[in-house]
Amino acid sequence: GDTSTTTNNGLITIGSGTTGSGDIYFADGTSGGSAYRGFVSYKHNGDYLAFGTAETTRMIIDTSGNVGIGTTSPQPWNSGRVLHIHNSSGNSSELHLTDAGSGAATGDGSVIHHNSTNLYIQNHEAGPTYFYNNGSPNMIITSAGNVGIGTTTPNYKLSVANASTRIISATYI
Repeated sequence: GDTSTTTNNGLITIGSGTTGSGDIYFADGTSGGSAYRGFVSYKHNGDYLAFGTAETTRMIIDTSGNVGIGTTSPQPWNSGRVLHIHNSSGNSSELHLTDAGSGAATGDGSVIHHNSTNLYIQNHEAGPTYFYNNGSPNMIITSAGNVGIGTTTPNYKLSVANASTRIISATYI
């Protein structure tokens, strides 16, 4: 590649062998682990980029572009790209989504949370949760707990709107 610098551009190249690594360390001391408390490291022998804090690899981007948080080997469930979040010290992992409208605190936004054998989809805001397919909302759960299938304005605990709806069995409790 081009390793020259030109006007208004800067470049830093860290060169290392094909089985070595190129590293940037962030230290708060001069010996032991304090000499590399944080780091960014490109591992040539595996072609992956590692990010670390507290002397531990926290995130990697592998040679296929998969991202692992809490794992150095992100595994796609299928054959696509993956963001793999793993908690090796407990039984809970989550993806917490917030924005300027929701705020950024623990109880704000939305969460997809995996706990042991359970999956939780949580909307911490007062709005509805939509399920889309083919670019259109097919199901909604309102903040009141009403579920709509084929309608985005359910008036009952379960509202189904479709000309060919067929209920096989129903029990009124």
